[in-house]
Amino acid sequence: MLTIKNTWNDTKYLKKLDLAISSGWTEQVEFISWERIEIWHRFLKRFSMWQQMFQNIENANKRNFIKYSLKWLEQLDVQQKIEIDPNYDRIMFIRTNSKKYDENLNFYYPFSAFIKFYNKLAEAFYRLGLWNNLINLVYRNIEPYDNRTSTLFGVKRRMNIFIGWELSKIYGDNLKPYHLPVFTSADLWFFCVSECLYYALGGYSYLSNFKLDGKLDSKSYIDSFKILFKAIDAGLGNFEIYEDIIIIKSVPKLKTNLDGQIHCINGPALKNINGEYEYHYENVRVSEKIILQPELITISDILNEKNQSVRSVMIERYGLEKFLNDLKYEIIDSCSNEDGENQLLKVNLNEREPMMYVKVICPSTKKYYFLRVPPNMKTVKEAIAWTFNLTENQYKPIQET
Repeated sequence: MLTIKNTWNDTKYLKKLDLAISSGWTEQVEFISWERIEIWHRFLKRFSMWQQMFQNIENANKRNFIKYSLKWLEQLDVQQKIEIDPNYDRIMFIRTNSKKYDENLNFYYPFSAFIKFYNKLAEAFYRLGLWNNLINLVYRNIEPYDNRTSTLFGVKRRMNIFIGWELSKIYGDNLKPYHLPVFTSADLWFFCVSECLYYALGGYSYLSNFKLDGKLDSKSYIDSFKILFKAIDAGLGNFEIYEDIIIIKSVPKLKTNLDGQIHCINGPALKNINGEYEYHYENVRVSEKIILQPELITISDILNEKNQSVRSVMIERYGLEKFLNDLKYEIIDSCSNEDGENQLLKVNLNEREPMMYVKVICPSTKKYYFLRVPPNMKTVKEAIAWTFNLTENQYKPIQET
């Protein structure tokens, strides 16, 4: 659960920001570099809190997902029929036969309110020169979710000509880089970015209330997030909002590493609302044993594994040096220097191509490392050069680091 708290003390600075946003940027207000940096740091701080909630997979819970998703829509006073987690065919039927906007190109409530809120705040980041920072950060983090739920930012990243045409149809000459595709799916990342923008720009304490549509203003909308947080924490993926129907969809909760890969080395990395777990290592789905009991992995387990990605994880968990020693590797080439001996090793696994590693010593720590190289390597120098994206002739190190 996110704690709503604003810690800025520079009220003059915040009033200046509020004036710019409230006036629709008609007031000539200048922001200096350190002010923009402070706004970005606030966004990052809030974004980090959302990430922690996303990765708290133990809170995935079907009962709470349904309870708080419905309670939130009830608070917003929606009038559409609601369906929860329909199957793929039903979703495609609804998308094909339901209207996203009316004849005046207005989105239907409550998506109309959501997108007005987002657009007003995203415009501020765009005018402050922070938009590229934001979109690059979001793109790095949404990838694990792209195949599991429909995200507006995911659709934007893959935008094609038709999506661009429809955006131009809605926004005309006012189309800006921060505008999102005309796909009326309000997803967990969309809500995350919207609330982070609000917080970063002085919301909760200093940002003036603004109207969204006839039923909702910014204050009542953001107040409703106390319920929305609980729905997302329990596994809410997105709402697809049409004229007569709203689809509520769940998404598995994921643990990720700093590279945005689904990953956990001491437990499950994924849990859905039905309580089903999955184990992943750097985006590779593996068995519970590989993660929780790597000491039970045997050479036979590794050799019998047909999936190369899973086998690579098994070797890493088993211990590469131990694996090579246990298999009685063949030394193809070696060379010595003042730090020690480097070797090119081959391991045959009854496949068309052997596994090749170059064993190198670190000059500073004197520790040996094993680096996987292509099977066509013939010499140690060629193999080491390949790890630097060089040819053997180009590789002329003074000292390797």
